Amino acid sequence: MVTWSQIPSNQRNGDVTSYTVSYQLEAGPAFTKDVDAATRYVNLTELHVHTNYIIRVSANSEIGAGPQSDAIVVTTADSSEPLELQSSRSL
Repeated sequence: MVTWSQIPSNQRNGDVTSYTVSYQLEAGPAFTKDVDAATRYVNLTELHVHTNYIIRVSANSEIGAGPQSDAIVVTTADSSEPLELQSSRSL
């Protein structure tokens, strides 16, 4: 599960209508998942085991997409465990 904090109101360009989570293998194409503004988490599925992924989050408003967050690199668990992301940083 990937979670993030709400953007402070003084840093928004309008009301946040949704968030886009971008994730990719270190040397692969990016995939995205969109969630509504009230939801500040997403479960990423069908990930490879014990693999590094790069993840970024951006907020969307009626004006358009905002800038992406700084990237974090996370590693999926071993195949004997549920596939959850492990990172020491938050978005």
